[in-house]
Amino acid sequence: MDPEKFYYRWEQFKEDALALADAILCSGLRFDMILAITRGGLIPAYFIAKKLGTYRVLTLGVEHYADNHEPLDKPHLRLPLPDHPDERLGLKGARILIVDEVIDTGKTAQLAVEEVEKYTPRENIAFAAIHIKPGKLKVPLPERVRFFWLRETNAWIVHPWEIES
Repeated sequence: MDPEKFYYRWEQFKEDALALADAILCSGLRFDMILAITRGGLIPAYFIAKKLGTYRVLTLGVEHYADNHEPLDKPHLRLPLPDHPDERLGLKGARILIVDEVIDTGKTAQLAVEEVEKYTPRENIAFAAIHIKPGKLKVPLPERVRFFWLRETNAWIVHPWEIES
C-alpha cells in the first residue's frame, strides 16, 4: 500500500532518472530532441539528455493547478510550441522524446502529444516519466506513442526540488 506522500531523495531521484535513460537507450530508439514538460519535467530531462547525448532540449509549459493550488479540470498550455517555428528548431518530422516527472491523470501526456503531432507524426513521439500513477489515470494514454516509466505508485510524490506549501 502506498503512503499518502512519498518524499523523494536526490540520490534516489538521480539513480532513477539515469535508470530510465538506460531503458530508453536499450530500446534502440533514438531521438532528435527532448521536449521537457515544465516545470516538473525539466530536471529529469537534464539527466536523460545527458545520458542520451542530446543537446537539443525544448520546453512545453503545462499548467495543472490554479493559483489557489486547486487542480484544474484539464491542463492547459502555458508555454506552447511556437505557431510558426523557425526551421532551426527542427520540429518538422523530428523524433521527439517528451519528458515529465510523473504520469498522473494522463491528461498532460495527451495534451503534449496533441501539441507535438502538429509537427511530427505520432509514430515519431515517445514519452518518458520516472513514475506513473495507474490508479489515478483519467484518460487512456495516447496510442501509437512509446511510453517509458520506471516506477508505479499512487502516492503524492514530493520531489527534492519542490517547495512544499
